Amino acid sequence: MVCVSSYVRRFGPLVGLGESEEAAALEAARRLDGGALDLRHNVESVAAAVVCLALERAGAGRKPVKDVATATGITRETIYRVRSRLRPHADLLFG
Repeated sequence: MVCVSSYVRRFGPLVGLGESEEAAALEAARRLDGGALDLRHNVESVAAAVVCLALERAGAGRKPVKDVATATGITRETIYRVRSRLRPHADLLFG
């Protein structure tokens, strides 16, 4: 079974995640894989949104949605939608 953390590992180098950003994104992905939230979206889209949230939390001085969409091939609209559903649970995922 393909899981969110697999895609986060794949997307990390494509987006240029730093070591700490990737660790945070992987931890959030593992929590999602473990059933922390019931999110009914494609795992690729969820992974892209997790990477965006990790970049935002790290204070990256760039446009994470645009960068992630370009690197992954997932549309910006999809990333915005999934990210908006994940954002209220960011403390649970990254905390």
